[in-house]
Amino acid sequence: MTAVLSENEHERIRVLRDKGVLEEINCEMLDNARQGAILIPCADGHHFHDLFNHHTSICGAQHSAPMQHPLSLNGGALLIPEESPLRHQSDGSYTPDDEVLLRHLEGAIGLKKPKAVILYAHAPCGMARLHLLSVDDEFTLLAAAKERVRTRIAPLGVTDVRLWFHVCYADSKRRTYQFRRHAWNQFVSGFATSAQAA
Repeated sequence: MTAVLSENEHERIRVLRDKGVLEEINCEMLDNARQGAILIPCADGHHFHDLFNHHTSICGAQHSAPMQHPLSLNGGALLIPEESPLRHQSDGSYTPDDEVLLRHLEGAIGLKKPKAVILYAHAPCGMARLHLLSVDDEFTLLAAAKERVRTRIAPLGVTDVRLWFHVCYADSKRRTYQFRRHAWNQFVSGFATSAQAA
């Protein structure tokens, strides 16, 4: 059964679009991705097909066969932060899914020579909901994933790490946005300042 975006999630995404945190993907953003990218999305069977088809149609706008290489587990890039709640077990330990993804990413960079790595999160996300994570929590994890990936792959010569967010709206309209981490940090710090002043 396909999950439905809640009214709260829909409103939060609308606000983040208005604030410039989420920016709809366009061809001008994609010079490196068009020349080949490794993407790390969630494996969600209700959304992956649309996400990947949309991804390849955007990246293939000027190339007949763009190299787009997915590495996918349930939760996708949200598994990568060192203390991701998606990997937390009831005994206090963490599953090694982060290292699985990172090792495969390193291997794929060696094999495929991509120009970019694209980390995905999406909404609604069953894994995020299972772990009681909000859309804001997803963005925080996505930003942390970028830092870890960038550090890990820097010696391999790939410096272009993108953050994309795929949304399935209640009317089944689907959109992919670039998540702008610096705009997010400004938004969050402004919200915290407002809360302290109240």
